[in-house]
Amino acid sequence: MSHYAGLSNANLDFGMSAKIGKVRSRMGRRRVDRAANEIAGSASYRGLDVNSLAFVPIRTGIISPRLNIVLPELHPGAFFAGIRTALDVGLRVASTVGLQPRLIVMRNSPFGSTRRATYALLSREFGLEESQFSLFDPAGLMDTTISENDVWMATHWTTAHALDIASRLGRISPSRVLYLVQDYEAGFSAWSSEYALARSTLHTGFHLIVNSSPLALYLTSVENIAVRDELVFAPSLDMSRLEIAAAHRRVDSSKTRILFYGRPSKPRNLFRIGCSSLYRLSSRILANGHEVEFSSAGEAHPNIALDGAVLTSVGKLGWHEYFDVLARTDIVFSLQHSPHPSHPPLDAVCSGAIAVTNEMGGTRDGLHERLLVSRPDPDELANKLCLAVERARSGGLGGFDPSFIKNLGRELDDVVRVISAEIEL
Repeated sequence: MSHYAGLSNANLDFGMSAKIGKVRSRMGRRRVDRAANEIAGSASYRGLDVNSLAFVPIRTGIISPRLNIVLPELHPGAFFAGIRTALDVGLRVASTVGLQPRLIVMRNSPFGSTRRATYALLSREFGLEESQFSLFDPAGLMDTTISENDVWMATHWTTAHALDIASRLGRISPSRVLYLVQDYEAGFSAWSSEYALARSTLHTGFHLIVNSSPLALYLTSVENIAVRDELVFAPSLDMSRLEIAAAHRRVDSSKTRILFYGRPSKPRNLFRIGCSSLYRLSSRILANGHEVEFSSAGEAHPNIALDGAVLTSVGKLGWHEYFDVLARTDIVFSLQHSPHPSHPPLDAVCSGAIAVTNEMGGTRDGLHERLLVSRPDPDELANKLCLAVERARSGGLGGFDPSFIKNLGRELDDVVRVISAEIEL
């Protein structure tokens, strides 16, 4: 039987486009590095990161300025909360200041059917038509002329690092770079070159826009950065879909459904601690005769045996599918050992479910009565999960409630107005 049996031509085309995109990305990086050799001083920065020299070979001229939104990746399979928020912020700024957005994708730039699907996604989610923006990778950017007055927006430490190198070599001005900080990304790496480089991007002199007040407090404490309150916004949740999920929430009094945000490849999500907590929960709750359904989403992994139950992995969910699953979930169990509030617990609470998560720097406890918080310890988390099950079984679910989000930062539109007023065109 063919290895591709059961796959449609559309699926094959999409998969082939993604593979070609990866090859094009590697070839593009080599082309960029060769062009960067012509710029004095660039050799000393080669190899810090695969994209360190991405913007060194840019070509400027007399042309209308644009807002360059620099993304680590962009395609339907990578449209998670961080990318969505980055686009949301960048497109709002572009609209406010009257600049056409130019999207620059650092790795695996969409190609072929993946590119068409990406255009459809941008149209559906942001009302953005193909004529209203342009899409490049760093290699493609070398073939166009940009303005010295372009405004740049970094959205991840790797994108900020590439812009920092270009700034050090005099290719762009740091005063024209916005930096959307969505987490303490240095913590995603062990103490290493990556850790040090990620930290250094916070001290480049770029204009910082920070996603959530807990993260802003952490940056002030750890990096001694004076983050301006008016540039700190509350997490950008998909309120319309959360309201729909709340309206369609299905309550089954005979069974409690727990969704674990399980991502074993992301250390900050504390996968092993989460699994241990669920095992401790199952050994206690099932002994009391409660029927509980355990599922895991976020990343595919083998099903895991608990005590008398199974944690079933449903893998990575699409954006629409995620909200459908949320409407069928009573308890969301999501761990995040970094200062930015993880979206799944916030989504759960907003849509009427109960959430259990870990504390981080004293910033999560007390946010909402349906958000249960403890230290990242299996026994303590299992206790909170037991409490969540009891509450769910006794009618502890609620309705749509976004009111607590205002405690995590300002309205995004207010922040956009402030930063837009400071951009010199």
